Amino acid sequence: MIITIDGPAGSGKSTVAKRLARYFCLPYIDTGAMYRSVAYRAIQLGKSLEDIPALVEIAERLEFEFRFQDGDYFTAVSESGGEFVVAGDEIRSPEVSMASSKIAQWAELRSLLVRKQQASGRQKGGVLEGRDAGTVIFPEADLKFFLTASAEERAQRRHRELLEKMGKAAPSFENVLKDVSIRDQQDQGRKASPLMPASDAIRVDSSRLDEDQVFDRLAKRIQAYIQADKAQDATS
Repeated sequence: MIITIDGPAGSGKSTVAKRLARYFCLPYIDTGAMYRSVAYRAIQLGKSLEDIPALVEIAERLEFEFRFQDGDYFTAVSESGGEFVVAGDEIRSPEVSMASSKIAQWAELRSLLVRKQQASGRQKGGVLEGRDAGTVIFPEADLKFFLTASAEERAQRRHRELLEKMGKAAPSFENVLKDVSIRDQQDQGRKASPLMPASDAIRVDSSRLDEDQVFDRLAKRIQAYIQADKAQDATS
């Protein structure tokens, strides 16, 4: 079973995707972590975010493994022929977030990473979250969701996360809101796989919903799909 959850930054995709994957015993595939890892490695190596061949070469060398360990999901990233490993928070900084949105516009890089994402999903199914999971990676997904929320609400969520991780060193809410707006423009305006809901996606505005309410709405939809599928099998 393949479930896709798309939406802009801060819409709550990661949180609900992880909970759904765990609840329905499915792998969790964080497509955004793949772009973040490429961006992080490019910054490490001093590569330009405009150097498409260099970015593609980095992506070709990276190997991704989506794991569940110590009660949480994470993306383990290794580099073939080397010891480079990404374990989590280092790819979640504001700098890497902006860089990943920047490189995600390059069609050659997206094409390569989409193939890797499809290979991961076809192994055991999964819950995929990202920007184009339901439109490009798996347009044939069993269920597609598109989460959204106002830019202000999404910036508030992100700002709270940064305060918890960085304390007084966290950027101001105004700067976070500016970054969210810039990422929205980049994600929605790029020529290659712009952020948009699939025509058959179930849309959920989480602006006035808490984490549990979003989970309940999506889980009920998935459960209804599973029950309908079982009923159809029983009558066929």
